[in-house]
Amino acid sequence: MMTLEPRRGVTAYQPREGAPVFLSDIIIELGLAETAHVEAAVETARSSGETVGHVLVREGRLSEDQLARALAARYGLNHIDLNEFEVDPAAANLLPPASAKRYHAVPVGFEADGGLLVAMADPSDSLALNDISFMTRLEVRAAVAAENLIAQLVAQLPIAPSDGGGSPFSAPLPVHQYTPPEPEPPPVDPREEELAALRAELEAVNAALDGERSKHAESVAGLRGELDGLRAELASAQEQAARASESGIAVAQLDEAERRVSEAHATVERMRHEFELEREQHAATERDLRARLASETERHEALQEAQAILQKRVDALRAQNAALLDAYATAKRWSEEFARGARELADTLEQPVLDDAVRAQQAQTDPPPEAPPREGGTRFSREDEGPSSGGGAAPEDWLG
Repeated sequence: MMTLEPRRGVTAYQPREGAPVFLSDIIIELGLAETAHVEAAVETARSSGETVGHVLVREGRLSEDQLARALAARYGLNHIDLNEFEVDPAAANLLPPASAKRYHAVPVGFEADGGLLVAMADPSDSLALNDISFMTRLEVRAAVAAENLIAQLVAQLPIAPSDGGGSPFSAPLPVHQYTPPEPEPPPVDPREEELAALRAELEAVNAALDGERSKHAESVAGLRGELDGLRAELASAQEQAARASESGIAVAQLDEAERRVSEAHATVERMRHEFELEREQHAATERDLRARLASETERHEALQEAQAILQKRVDALRAQNAALLDAYATAKRWSEEFARGARELADTLEQPVLDDAVRAQQAQTDPPPEAPPREGGTRFSREDEGPSSGGGAAPEDWLG
């Protein structure tokens, strides 16, 4: 699509890449309304059948011009501010006021390549663009303008030619106050004369087309009315014939229908009862599972506490075991030192002395019943020992 020439009051928007986006997203993206208001308008539009833009305009969240800018951005078209744009009367007068009002669109200028610039409120109305192109026999370039400004411009059609130009809204001229100027001499250029003839022919064709469309609509409406009347008469006749000839069959069918209805009601009640039972079973199962989960949770917590206590006991036993191992090592070391000292002590003592000490110990613990007399005693005999049981006397020098 060719871009428009730079003009005052025209804002260009680039076509968007990828999949088309919603108008609500464009409004939020451009910052024209708050997100909460747009989301609320989306919900309202779903229930009321309106568009999101019209809901926001009706609620005062968005102006007509802001809605037009959002539509232009969504479709990648240009926005025209009719308060600033200089409308070309020659272009605006190409479309009859009735058609402009029906399509909510008005031609506002010509492009350099001969295309017709059309300001419209709904750029998605491709049928309107096709009709305008057919009526004007020109290539149509769509742009988006505020719907209220388009309605004001349509109310001023046809627009009187203005030498100074400017927006037609600056000094509106009602149709009933407009006086056509005196006819001027035909232009010298034959193309202008041909263009004027074509425009006059186009206006005549458009007028005739509008008349034919009105007649066609009236004819269609009349035919539809007659068709509805014939259908009603046919239905009444069929109903009367059915009542006259098939009354018994109708009664039987009615009884059968009542029986089916009763069976359907019974089936619905049975299914409802089964559904209630199943729901109660699910609820009981859910309660049981929740109770088991709580019990398992408590058991798991108790096991964790017991595990912590056992871990403490194991740690204490490990510490005690380490202490016992240390004590055992110490005792073993002391025992080895005592054994080594005993061996050293035994090595230092004389063997005869140890033998005498052993015999003296045995004599004290278990003396013989009859000891033979000895001439001399042992070196371990006491001085105060008396004579033995054999009647012998102890030597005076028992150490000799």
